[in-house]
Amino acid sequence: MSNAVLLQKYWSDNQVSVTVTFDNDKEGRDIPKILEIFGDQLKAITFLPLNTKIYPQAPYQEISKSEFDEYVSKLKFLDLSSVKDINEIQEKFCDGDSCVI
Repeated sequence: MSNAVLLQKYWSDNQVSVTVTFDNDKEGRDIPKILEIFGDQLKAITFLPLNTKIYPQAPYQEISKSEFDEYVSKLKFLDLSSVKDINEIQEKFCDGDSCVI
């Protein structure tokens, strides 16, 4: 929750999309208190209970350093040479009833 607040305030200066997973048996009863503490600092947040068949999701899986290194070794170089320089991009905007295209 703290990370969501900090990201919203200092990184996006707007709403960030955050899904917080929780163990309903251990943490579910704490959600109202958490919202009371952080609610006025967030525009939106999603709570998703873990271990439910209603909302299937990829499992959280711990891996060793060697497994991590193996996955990283398979990553390919990201070629960004075709991406325009931010200074070359002209800004388009709408003002009232008209839009600059």
